[in-house]
Amino acid sequence: MKILVVSDIHGSELFLEKAYLKEKPDAVWFLGDGIGDFIHARDYIFDGACETRAVLGNCDYGWSGEYVSEQIAAAGNAKFFLAHGHRHGVRNGIRDICIEAYAQGCGYALFGHTHCQERGTYFGVTALNPGTITRGDYLVIVFAGGKPEFTFKNLADS
Repeated sequence: MKILVVSDIHGSELFLEKAYLKEKPDAVWFLGDGIGDFIHARDYIFDGACETRAVLGNCDYGWSGEYVSEQIAAAGNAKFFLAHGHRHGVRNGIRDICIEAYAQGCGYALFGHTHCQERGTYFGVTALNPGTITRGDYLVIVFAGGKPEFTFKNLADS
């Protein structure tokens, strides 16, 4: 299984489309800020060809229903806590989001908000930020024997 993780589209749907076509993932997980762009991509670019998950960010005003600010996803032998990160103070570090992920029984926390690719561990939880797709940054997760392997990428990479 291959998962494309993106965050902070902010109107750069074309970059999301390029990452999707380049990676050909089985799933796309969106970590907030640009939910309208993500929904459009889900409906017209992905067109049901892959599983999608999305959480709301601090710029996603007025969305409700199927979209929430946090969710838990399972893939391979791993559990992931998905959040934009603004409610967990990620601009000041990963501690709070890792504690929340741990409390939810997750070994991994995926977040956005800072627009910077980042990986760190706190309280036994690995936290990863794909960066912002507006700069071509994203994260790919593949599974080897059920265990996730993470690769930070940029659209400029060959």
